[in-house]
Amino acid sequence: MKDEMQNTSPRRVDSSLILHPSSFLRYWLPPLLWAALIFAASSVRTPPKPPVMPGFPWDKLAHAIEYAVLGMLLYRAFAELEQFSKLRAVLLGIVFATAYGFSDELHQFFVGRDCEAVDILTDFAGAVVGTVVYMTLFTRSAHNQP
Repeated sequence: MKDEMQNTSPRRVDSSLILHPSSFLRYWLPPLLWAALIFAASSVRTPPKPPVMPGFPWDKLAHAIEYAVLGMLLYRAFAELEQFSKLRAVLLGIVFATAYGFSDELHQFFVGRDCEAVDILTDFAGAVVGTVVYMTLFTRSAHNQP
């Protein structure tokens, strides 16, 4: 007990976890705004459908694109944090985008729209493609840097 009382020095905060305001604006605000846009689009009770190619699964294509972009933006944000490797940033981007897709389907259910498991799978597939493509095309590996 006496040893515990003597060791009451304040804990140090890991400075790599603290975001500078410009880092927040550059890396974290875009995925938050994109998620808000998805939320707003999901709030529309009857979304418009393109008049061309009836029968084409436009809603699935929209889900895949929405979550590919969200996955890219989340990967980019997580990759900026020093404590995450590229692989961990990819996995976190996919997991967070898919979790948001699941919550989006629940939101659609309460709005009066269909809540479909296949949409969650499409969100997952979009997030995987988006994060992997972004990582492959837009991040430099150590051996490619000048």
